[in-house]
Amino acid sequence: MSHPIQAILFDGVGTLFRPRGSVGEVYHAVAAQHRPDLTPEELEAAFREELATAEPMAFPGLSPEHLKAMELQWWYDRVYRIFARFDILLDFETYRDQIYEAFRGPAWVPYPETRDTLVQLRERGLTVAVLSNFDSRLPEVLDHLGLTPLVDHAVYASPHGVAKPDPRLFAIALERCGVGPEAAVHVGDELGDDVSGARAAGIRPVLVDRDRRRLSTVELPVIHRLDELLPLLERL
Repeated sequence: MSHPIQAILFDGVGTLFRPRGSVGEVYHAVAAQHRPDLTPEELEAAFREELATAEPMAFPGLSPEHLKAMELQWWYDRVYRIFARFDILLDFETYRDQIYEAFRGPAWVPYPETRDTLVQLRERGLTVAVLSNFDSRLPEVLDHLGLTPLVDHAVYASPHGVAKPDPRLFAIALERCGVGPEAAVHVGDELGDDVSGARAAGIRPVLVDRDRRRLSTVELPVIHRLDELLPLLERL
């Protein structure tokens, strides 16, 4: 390898941590009050469809207060569109806040191997960053999970005006880490946001496939758990 690895960038949700229970279950706890016939699976599918077609949550040049207000409105719009599909808009202003608050720090859990993997990367002298399309709750989530001391930089999309897979967000993370793209690896669970975005930025991608649906190749290394990253780095 011509350029030694100096920094590891990690996606957040689905890579380092996951919801405590499914997103569909959180939405169902509210929806069941009005539509008991709906299932968590239906609401989960609606959430994923809505998220896939939504404009990026990216608002450049705003004050912290205005930024949080824009993030909140972005999420309110998502919740409204999801519940409108099922004609559940009674008391919307009440339960939209319930859903937003449900995804703060306590709503998330790290994967079992996350902490040890980050510790070992830091022990090797590598810079560790989180690069996420999450919002300004990300530092709170990392802190709640006890990961803040193990992360050198946390970069999230909303204040920068760009979101993954835009290579400009990757460039911001590289600048924070003080390395060029040739000295970094990006680890994430999405082919579009993570793999394509990293490649567009000139960064080597590693795909996290916890469902074991893909095989590792020279062009795209695949791991099933984060602790598989450590031996993989020796071969990149």
